[in-house]
Amino acid sequence: MSEKPASIIALLATPVSNNLCEAREEMGHMNVLALLLNAGAQINRINRNGETALARATRRGWVHCAHLLLTYGANPNPMPTDGHSIVVSPLHLARQMHQPAIEQDILSRATSMENQMLEIVRATLPKHVCLLEPGHVVDTRTSSFFPLQLISEEELQRFVLYFKTPPGFDRMDGDGTGRRNGRGLSDELILVYLIRAHLSDGQPRHWLTGPGFSRVSLTFNGTKRNCTRLPIAPDYPGLCVFSVSTVIKTGGLNTLSLEKPVPKHGSIRQPHSSIPARQDFLISLIGAYRVRIDVTSLVQASAGLGLSSSSKATIYIPRSMN
Repeated sequence: MSEKPASIIALLATPVSNNLCEAREEMGHMNVLALLLNAGAQINRINRNGETALARATRRGWVHCAHLLLTYGANPNPMPTDGHSIVVSPLHLARQMHQPAIEQDILSRATSMENQMLEIVRATLPKHVCLLEPGHVVDTRTSSFFPLQLISEEELQRFVLYFKTPPGFDRMDGDGTGRRNGRGLSDELILVYLIRAHLSDGQPRHWLTGPGFSRVSLTFNGTKRNCTRLPIAPDYPGLCVFSVSTVIKTGGLNTLSLEKPVPKHGSIRQPHSSIPARQDFLISLIGAYRVRIDVTSLVQASAGLGLSSSSKATIYIPRSMN
């Protein structure tokens, strides 16, 4: 079965004849939606109005369709990207449209992923590196510079997002101390975490498993020069961490993009069942975290994830990066 990338959004934009057949109409749309999702339709495609399929389902008040989209890996907090400077937030839209069931579904999934991601970040940081608050408070509470993004394998081939620098980021951090030492060297880094997981029944499972990210490259604010990929213990092929040093723009708009070359033989899509039962496929989660390091030490952490008995450092941050 083949379909255009925007078919899901077009489907959810189909007008409903009247309120009496709203429930029946939603069920009919959901059956077609399930077929499109099983056929590999791009679930996070954005239309010219800045809406994803999840936003469209939210606007229509279609709880079951929204739940199905989230189950199949819809990004709960889409961000502005190339060609789409304004993107409608499904969560904010659910609040505005008084859709508590959809709002709670989106919020619970986003919070669950954020907590799991944060647990991995804290566990993998070396012992002389501490996590700092990014410097702002958003509706969806997050320790990342932007709400955690959930992206598919296809989107990973070229993923671009824009986010604003938190207000007051360059002045001081949460404990009131400055960001630079006497030698003019920053004691902070921004670490971009890319984590692989398997989406099963709508929940990320089997974190940090393969395949790895060996071919993925990061560009931050238009350059790869300040993007350094950190060595990772081989126990965790589904973990990739980049340092972008301190090239974040003060009070400006930042651009973060990931690229993964497409294999010459083309991507091979796994066959899908025509019945939307249990789904299990790869997803990637990305977040950017503000950390402080000790510039006088050669940081070699012994902290691991508790997934193996290896005594090797999970992340190694050389002194020369500061």
